[in-house]
Amino acid sequence: MDYILLRTGISFGPNDNIQRFHGTNQQTAVFAGLFSENPNGYFLSDSYLTIPAAELDWTVTDPHGRPTKLAAVDSAGLVTATGAADGDVLVTATLKNNPDISGTRVIAVRNQGVKDAYKMIQAENYDAASASVDPVGTWGFGGNEFGMQIPMPANSVWTFKNVDFGTSHPDGFAVRLAPGAGVLTATVEVWADAPTAGAGGRLLATVNASTSGSAVTYSTFLAPVNGRISGVHDIVLIPAAAVNVNWFTFGR
Repeated sequence: MDYILLRTGISFGPNDNIQRFHGTNQQTAVFAGLFSENPNGYFLSDSYLTIPAAELDWTVTDPHGRPTKLAAVDSAGLVTATGAADGDVLVTATLKNNPDISGTRVIAVRNQGVKDAYKMIQAENYDAASASVDPVGTWGFGGNEFGMQIPMPANSVWTFKNVDFGTSHPDGFAVRLAPGAGVLTATVEVWADAPTAGAGGRLLATVNASTSGSAVTYSTFLAPVNGRISGVHDIVLIPAAAVNVNWFTFGR
């Protein structure tokens, strides 16, 4: 995940005090549109008050209030996963001049361990990208898919770290996608470790996707894997045209 921010609008309402997930966490689209944001204040549960950020102290612990290595929080309430492991953390915002007033939320830290190359890897679980986009729902009028997808712009670079191939070697790659607006043919390159040979990467597969042209009609496209690969590697996707990617996996 990129960050999780506890932030709401200037007035109390049913959508207040809901954590915002941004970036790689799948919750992003589930909560999309629920936020009336004000960069100058935070809402504390049970207080009916909007509090300036400078008046809050932030802590992150395990769900039982003990120290945690899973995440850290800064003075603005920005929670960052450390990559240590998956688990739950408790984020607490406390009013500096009245410690009896505080708000808490349990946040799920996910996608921190290795990814199984032979299971579906959800596109929203990327670890780094050259483009700044949020996951969105796959569904649209006339569509055929329910779930989450990443709208990948043309020539963008998407890195999925710590993909584990074990001791076996894949012979195929599969990706579930729909085209971007106006796209009929899309090519997706699949690299190991880096996006170019000059940077130490290796081209594993090239997917040629002839689509229906509908941005809400998803199909699974296959490509053979070049050579042999085993162990843990970063996997990089580079689409030559805009595509909406739901998931990908390797086969053996």
